[in-house]
Amino acid sequence: MFCVSPDRSIPVHSLDAEGLEAWKASARPGERGWVEACGYKARAGTCLLVPDESGGLARVLAGRKAGDRLWALAHLPGALPAGDYHLESAWPGAERERAAIGWGLGCYRFDRYKSIDRPATRLALDAA
Repeated sequence: MFCVSPDRSIPVHSLDAEGLEAWKASARPGERGWVEACGYKARAGTCLLVPDESGGLARVLAGRKAGDRLWALAHLPGALPAGDYHLESAWPGAERERAAIGWGLGCYRFDRYKSIDRPATRLALDAA
């Protein structure tokens, strides 16, 4: 985890099923269409990569249980392509901190006997 400007990292939206509907209501039509075409439901432990107009990665939608902040991002480090990400949310500081701890816990791999080759995914932290 590190501090970086959010404009240099990919936004991650942690959503439960209700939050997904609210996100879709404010999303751009192309992104909303992509989410609906994929049949994404924001179930806990799932994620959806949302492309931009040029085929790059615009954002990540991460499913979670309602109210769950600690484990909201824990499944992402092993599921996302290499890159820098930041949590896009209006959660209070303590809840954002819990989500960052969950990301860190998700990064752990026991590698004493076998090396693990996986992409480097990093969560950008804001100054708070």
